[in-house]
Amino acid sequence: MKILIGLVVALFSAVGLAWLVRQDAGYVLVTVGSWTIETSVAAALVIVILGFFVGYKLLRYTGRLLRMPRTLGELGRRRRERRASRLLATATKSLAEGRPAAAEAAFQKGLALSTHNQALYLVGAARAAHRQGAKDRRDRYLEQAAKLPRDTVAVVGIARAELLLEDDDAEQAAKVLHDVQILAPNQPRVLELQLDIASRLGDWEHALRLLPQLRKRKLLDDDGFRDAQLQVHRERLAACARQGKLADLQRLWGEVPKALRSDESLLIDYVGQLRELDAAEPAEALLKQAIGQHWSNALCVAYGQLARGDANAQLASAESWLAAQKDNPYLLLTLGRLAVRARKADKARGYLEQSLKLMPMGDTYQVLGELLEGANDASAAIACYRAGLHLLSGHETVKEGVALPAEKALSA
Repeated sequence: MKILIGLVVALFSAVGLAWLVRQDAGYVLVTVGSWTIETSVAAALVIVILGFFVGYKLLRYTGRLLRMPRTLGELGRRRRERRASRLLATATKSLAEGRPAAAEAAFQKGLALSTHNQALYLVGAARAAHRQGAKDRRDRYLEQAAKLPRDTVAVVGIARAELLLEDDDAEQAAKVLHDVQILAPNQPRVLELQLDIASRLGDWEHALRLLPQLRKRKLLDDDGFRDAQLQVHRERLAACARQGKLADLQRLWGEVPKALRSDESLLIDYVGQLRELDAAEPAEALLKQAIGQHWSNALCVAYGQLARGDANAQLASAESWLAAQKDNPYLLLTLGRLAVRARKADKARGYLEQSLKLMPMGDTYQVLGELLEGANDASAAIACYRAGLHLLSGHETVKEGVALPAEKALSA
């Protein structure tokens, strides 16, 4: 395009110049010392134009010659950077393939060639040395990287923390990340590592504070955020229960978001903790409320495992569920357990045998075996235990409604 425009300009200039010469050729007289030059205006213009272009080209080529050393140096630097980039890719690939020695050598060669992103080469070499168990070399690389400009603080600090975590040194990793957060805040990877560290150290309060930040930065989707919340609250409750403080445990349960309190596994864990702290009444109330809102086999089984409180009242409550869950083997197992606690052996045996006919389960065999053993019916108890073991070990295939050998013996 530039050439075309230049040709058009030259054409119009030539036409204009020819027109001027035709109108009035004129002449130009130049006197320099004893020299006198006389020519036409057209010839003078041609000489001036040619002289301009020649001078312009001479100046350009002279400038290029003067810049030649710097240009050659820049070309050499670019070639070294391209080679360093290839070495970085090769080293990264070698490290991923499990060849740390080759990776470390490639990182070192790339570091010697590159003047940019040196932190990447040093951190990579540190990881490779760490994989080889050479902690001294690893630390030297990291120390060298720490002397680089401040904009590499996050890269180096995160790498150091990750390597410390691989050595199970969570406390030192936490200190490193604390310094990184001060010098280079708002690093997403730092938040992920802090959550890992909080989990390892059992600092569930800190973990709970980190979760909203991880979600805000889209490091956790909705399902991941819910799962992480459940895990953190479960661990908080368990840690408090181990301290044996009922009031604190109930307070922590109140801090659990309402949407999570309906999670069956979390509720069952909490109910079990209340039971261990001799708080059977609130545990029973929670289970009855949850079952009343939505039937759950898991919650029903947990109700039968309370092993605390008024067994007769609990049995009566569970029997009221039979109207809607008449042939539910889990409810029948729960009724059998509660009847055993209420010292109603005949009723317990009936519920348990009915449950086994509907769906044989290892727990049902165990409860029935214990009941029979307490009634001094050793042979039937042994048959139950044996059938339960066969079922749990997978030696026999069990289908609903199909009796195992123990059930046949009991029915006889």
